Amino acid sequence: FESCYENIHRYETSHLRNIAHFFAHQLTTNALHWSVLKAIVLTEGTTTSSSRIFLKILLQDMAENLGLKTLNEKLKSNDPRMSEAVRGMFPRDNAKSIRFAINYYTSIGLGAITEEMREWLKTAPW
Repeated sequence: FESCYENIHRYETSHLRNIAHFFAHQLTTNALHWSVLKAIVLTEGTTTSSSRIFLKILLQDMAENLGLKTLNEKLKSNDPRMSEAVRGMFPRDNAKSIRFAINYYTSIGLGAITEEMREWLKTAPW
């Protein structure tokens, strides 16, 4: 997963889509441990249009297969390994990164997974 994600910008869009669907299936069936998501750091500076397309397809496919509520529960699990794995997907380091992530998830129809980030942004001690 990490190698594919790091090199996702080298693939054509159709191939990129197939890779995203493949990994979504692997993750939703627990054939692949969700800790692989640690490779994803969602900020404006760390993503490319290709990686954002990949992530969009991956997450939308996972939401379709698991349901948005179950996906959200899985991503927000109290399991320390899961929290560590998705830390980069839900930044909390600065307001710009948080807003970027919120806007990204909302734009791909997954705004429901941004509730904690929205609250964090309101109460963060900037």
